[in-house]
Amino acid sequence: MASTTIHVASGQIICRPGDIEGNLAQIEQLTRSAAMARARLILFGEAALTGYLFSDKVLDQAVRIDGPVMDRLRRLAARTEVVVVPGAFERSADGLHVSQFVVYPDGNILAQRKFNLTEDEKRSMVPGPEERLLFKVGGVTTAIGICADNGSPNIHRATRARGCGLWLWPAAGGGFRNTIFKPQDLSVAARRKDYMDRMNKVSFPEFAVEKAGELGLAVVSANLCGDDGEHKFHPGHSTIVDCHGRVAALQPGEYIAEWQCPCFIHSEIETLI
Repeated sequence: MASTTIHVASGQIICRPGDIEGNLAQIEQLTRSAAMARARLILFGEAALTGYLFSDKVLDQAVRIDGPVMDRLRRLAARTEVVVVPGAFERSADGLHVSQFVVYPDGNILAQRKFNLTEDEKRSMVPGPEERLLFKVGGVTTAIGICADNGSPNIHRATRARGCGLWLWPAAGGGFRNTIFKPQDLSVAARRKDYMDRMNKVSFPEFAVEKAGELGLAVVSANLCGDDGEHKFHPGHSTIVDCHGRVAALQPGEYIAEWQCPCFIHSEIETLI
């Protein structure tokens, strides 16, 4: 089976719901850094542009594929020559979607809309198609599974059978705000154990290594960071794993809000074609 290499990146931003300008500024900063590292693609978390919060304020700012936010991302991709893949709540002709955009340097934009909606999402959002959109980056056939889409039976095997070699997994996973720790908690044995138990859940790329071992899929994942101010706290975590299961890069999660900051990981990896 033939293979090739591609240089990819995963970016974590401190996402503030409804603050598209602030979120976009962080995406621009990390994309420029990825370009300097010579990455061909950078993935950002689910709803990174808008924030993952189902309030009227955030839903009213859902972006359009032909709107000014996408125009700004087109210019960013053109300047950096990087394929930028951010998530957002999207407003289309048939309603609201949880979407992931693929913004090419030539100005072309694709949208993968989430199929497997959570109960919270079903109250506001319309599902997209179950079959994955396939697209090329650097000669590598690529697909996106947005968070819970990865729980759809056989979705990875069916997409791999269609020639996919690189799987992108953006997420907005986290817990309630009471999961936030303070630095001083690490000096208390019981709190320290709780912290490490939670960190272990977001620090090892089990999904990616499993899919590489089963199907030969290379995987890039990206999760949100930050406190949404109302309900949830997103600890982050990013992973890059090649088609053999080699963990090429890892940014572990962080449950101490003061220690979170915008960051990215990158690596050249082998993928099947």
